[in-house]
Amino acid sequence: PTVDSSEAEWRSVDLPPFTAAINADVAAVMVGHLAVPSLGSTEPATIAPELTEQLLRSELGYEGLLVTDAMDMRALDGIDEAELAVLAVEAGIDILLVPPDLAAAVQGLTAAVAEGRISDERLDQSVERIVRLKLSLGLLGSR
Repeated sequence: PTVDSSEAEWRSVDLPPFTAAINADVAAVMVGHLAVPSLGSTEPATIAPELTEQLLRSELGYEGLLVTDAMDMRALDGIDEAELAVLAVEAGIDILLVPPDLAAAVQGLTAAVAEGRISDERLDQSVERIVRLKLSLGLLGSR
Protein backbone atom coordinates (compact mmCIF):
# COMPACT_ATOMS: atom_id res chain seq x y z
CA PRO A 1 0.00 0.00 0.00
CA THR A 2 1.03 3.58 -0.65
CA VAL A 3 0.29 6.73 1.34
CA ASP A 4 -0.38 9.39 -1.26
CA SER A 5 -0.40 12.45 0.99
CA SER A 6 2.03 15.31 0.52
CA GLU A 7 4.96 15.59 2.89
CA ALA A 8 3.31 18.54 4.65
CA GLU A 9 0.04 16.65 5.07
CA TRP A 10 1.86 13.52 6.28
CA ARG A 11 3.82 15.53 8.82
CA SER A 12 0.69 17.26 10.15
CA VAL A 13 -1.59 14.19 10.23
CA ASP A 14 0.47 10.99 10.41
CA LEU A 15 3.65 12.08 12.17
CA PRO A 16 2.19 13.36 15.50
CA PRO A 17 1.38 9.87 16.88
CA PHE A 18 4.97 8.79 16.21
CA THR A 19 6.33 11.94 17.82
CA ALA A 20 4.11 11.45 20.87
CA ALA A 21 5.13 7.80 21.20
CA ILE A 22 8.81 8.64 20.93
CA ASN A 23 8.44 11.49 23.43
CA ALA A 24 6.74 8.99 25.77
CA ASP A 25 9.86 6.81 25.46
CA VAL A 26 8.14 3.77 23.95
CA ALA A 27 10.29 0.66 23.86
CA ALA A 28 9.43 -0.33 20.29
CA VAL A 29 7.90 1.07 17.13
CA MET A 30 6.26 -1.20 14.57
CA VAL A 31 7.17 -0.23 11.04
CA GLY A 32 4.40 -0.95 8.55
CA HIS A 33 4.67 -2.08 4.96
CA LEU A 34 3.46 1.27 3.64
CA ALA A 35 5.30 3.32 1.06
CA VAL A 36 5.35 7.09 1.56
CA PRO A 37 6.79 8.55 -1.67
CA SER A 38 6.51 12.14 -0.44
CA LEU A 39 9.12 11.28 2.21
CA GLY A 40 11.68 10.16 -0.33
CA SER A 41 11.11 6.46 -0.95
CA THR A 42 8.75 4.42 -3.06
CA GLU A 43 9.75 1.31 -1.08
CA PRO A 44 7.68 0.06 1.86
CA ALA A 45 8.84 1.61 5.15
CA THR A 46 10.00 -1.84 6.30
CA ILE A 47 12.87 -1.65 3.80
CA ALA A 48 13.22 2.12 3.41
CA PRO A 49 16.13 3.63 5.36
CA GLU A 50 14.75 7.07 4.46
CA LEU A 51 11.92 6.33 6.89
CA THR A 52 13.63 4.15 9.49
CA GLU A 53 17.14 5.53 9.79
CA GLN A 54 16.69 9.08 8.54
CA LEU A 55 13.22 9.97 9.85
CA LEU A 56 12.77 7.86 12.98
CA ARG A 57 16.35 7.61 14.20
CA SER A 58 18.09 10.76 12.93
CA GLU A 59 15.30 13.33 12.70
CA LEU A 60 13.13 12.17 15.61
CA GLY A 61 15.98 10.77 17.73
CA TYR A 62 14.33 7.40 18.34
CA GLU A 63 16.68 4.94 20.05
CA GLY A 64 14.35 2.02 20.77
CA LEU A 65 13.55 -1.10 18.81
CA LEU A 66 12.22 -1.04 15.28
CA VAL A 67 10.05 -4.08 14.57
CA THR A 68 8.49 -5.00 11.25
CA ASP A 69 4.80 -5.59 10.90
CA ALA A 70 4.03 -9.25 10.20
CA MET A 71 6.11 -10.11 7.17
CA ASP A 72 3.91 -13.09 6.30
CA MET A 73 0.86 -10.94 5.57
CA ARG A 74 1.92 -10.85 1.93
CA ALA A 75 2.11 -7.07 1.69
CA LEU A 76 5.68 -7.54 0.49
CA ASP A 77 5.04 -10.26 -2.09
CA GLY A 78 7.31 -10.09 -5.09
CA ILE A 79 10.48 -9.59 -3.07
CA ASP A 80 12.67 -12.65 -2.55
CA GLU A 81 12.24 -13.75 1.08
CA ALA A 82 15.97 -13.96 1.81
CA GLU A 83 16.57 -10.55 0.22
CA LEU A 84 13.60 -9.08 2.09
CA ALA A 85 15.18 -9.95 5.45
CA VAL A 86 18.48 -8.41 4.37
CA LEU A 87 16.83 -5.23 3.10
CA ALA A 88 14.93 -4.82 6.37
CA VAL A 89 18.07 -5.15 8.50
CA GLU A 90 19.96 -2.82 6.15
CA ALA A 91 17.14 -0.31 6.64
CA GLY A 92 17.65 -0.39 10.41
CA ILE A 93 15.02 -2.90 11.50
CA ASP A 94 15.95 -4.74 14.71
CA ILE A 95 13.35 -7.52 14.78
CA LEU A 96 11.69 -9.25 11.83
CA LEU A 97 8.19 -10.29 12.85
CA VAL A 98 6.98 -13.57 11.34
CA PRO A 99 9.13 -13.91 8.22
CA PRO A 100 7.19 -16.02 5.69
CA ASP A 101 10.16 -18.40 5.33
CA LEU A 102 12.36 -18.30 8.42
CA ALA A 103 15.02 -20.56 6.90
CA ALA A 104 15.33 -18.29 3.85
CA ALA A 105 15.57 -15.22 6.09
CA VAL A 106 18.33 -16.81 8.18
CA GLN A 107 20.16 -17.95 5.05
CA GLY A 108 19.94 -14.50 3.47
CA LEU A 109 21.11 -12.72 6.61
CA THR A 110 23.96 -15.19 7.19
CA ALA A 111 25.17 -14.72 3.61
CA ALA A 112 24.86 -10.92 3.85
CA VAL A 113 27.01 -10.89 6.99
CA ALA A 114 29.58 -13.28 5.46
CA GLU A 115 29.79 -11.08 2.34
CA GLY A 116 30.17 -7.89 4.39
CA ARG A 117 26.88 -6.47 3.17
CA ILE A 118 25.66 -6.30 6.77
CA SER A 119 28.43 -5.33 9.19
CA ASP A 120 29.08 -6.71 12.64
CA GLU A 121 28.56 -3.15 13.89
CA ARG A 122 25.07 -3.06 12.37
CA LEU A 123 24.18 -6.37 14.07
CA ASP A 124 25.64 -5.12 17.35
CA GLN A 125 23.34 -2.08 17.21
CA SER A 126 20.26 -4.31 17.08
CA VAL A 127 21.59 -6.72 19.69
CA GLU A 128 22.33 -3.80 22.02
CA ARG A 129 18.81 -2.42 21.66
CA ILE A 130 17.25 -5.85 22.25
CA VAL A 131 19.41 -6.59 25.29
CA ARG A 132 18.79 -3.11 26.72
CA LEU A 133 15.03 -3.67 26.52
CA LYS A 134 15.25 -7.15 28.03
CA LEU A 135 17.35 -5.82 30.91
CA SER A 136 14.86 -3.00 31.53
CA LEU A 137 12.06 -5.57 31.73
CA GLY A 138 14.02 -7.86 34.05
CA LEU A 139 14.17 -10.61 31.45
CA LEU A 140 17.94 -11.11 31.70
CA GLY A 141 18.43 -10.57 35.39
CA SER A 142 20.18 -7.49 36.68
CA ARG A 143 23.67 -6.15 36.24
